[in-house]
Amino acid sequence: SNLSLSGIGGATFTDPGEKTALNFTKITDAENNEYAAVALKDLLSHYGSGTNPDIIAYRDKVTEIIAPNCTSISGEGAFYLCTSLTNAVFAKGLTISNGRTFQGCSSLVDFAPREFKSLRISVFQSCSSLKGSFVLSESKSLSNNTFDGCSSLEEVLAPQATEIGGYVFSGCSSITNIVLGSPVTSINRGAFQKCSKLKTEFVQSLLTSSLTTLWLYENSLHKGLVFNGCTGLEGDLVWNLKNLTTNVVPQEIFRDCNNLSSITFKTPI
Repeated sequence: SNLSLSGIGGATFTDPGEKTALNFTKITDAENNEYAAVALKDLLSHYGSGTNPDIIAYRDKVTEIIAPNCTSISGEGAFYLCTSLTNAVFAKGLTISNGRTFQGCSSLVDFAPREFKSLRISVFQSCSSLKGSFVLSESKSLSNNTFDGCSSLEEVLAPQATEIGGYVFSGCSSITNIVLGSPVTSINRGAFQKCSKLKTEFVQSLLTSSLTTLWLYENSLHKGLVFNGCTGLEGDLVWNLKNLTTNVVPQEIFRDCNNLSSITFKTPI
């Protein structure tokens, strides 16, 4: 109850004129008791109960989160729309148990750690400045929108993932390397759309007899768009999906793949 929290130069969330860097490596109360971690219950949550609406209003003032002893982040959208956040540091082995945790953190460049067992829906969606690579070491299924809009991301290694959710890599225009499990059995809508640096060899490795589920459109708002805008696809592709549950090609699956020369269908369509 006597905990005092302030930022660099004495700036706080109540000071709208200053952007604030919070360092959680050492926190002391009025009796000089030290705390190694702090719970930010609904502090920045867009989806939570909103018990601190005045603090939520200043989430765009947070520039850094330094919490090297923090091993777990919970709460839907915990740092949602922290648009000035550039650096976030947590403990190795961090678990993120809910979705949308850093969604909309468009200035986030540096993040640690970079290895997770798995990630939930939309965790880094629209983190357009986030660079480098991530490892999802145990994830067998990639959740929807995990890296959607991460246009600066370069690599994702998910060596056990055989089910690819919707829009997982959508808009990852800088990504050059994606390592997935083998064989990939399911790909949802828009999974790789606008991944303009992906090569023909990668896509061809997905279009095999092991693939049984490929997203089809439900209506005009939910088209296939699986490889839409993958302009790095060049030359010829072979469609040999003999175990696919349907013989219908998903709507607009290769839309704007302007450098493809041909697609050879070896199964009934």
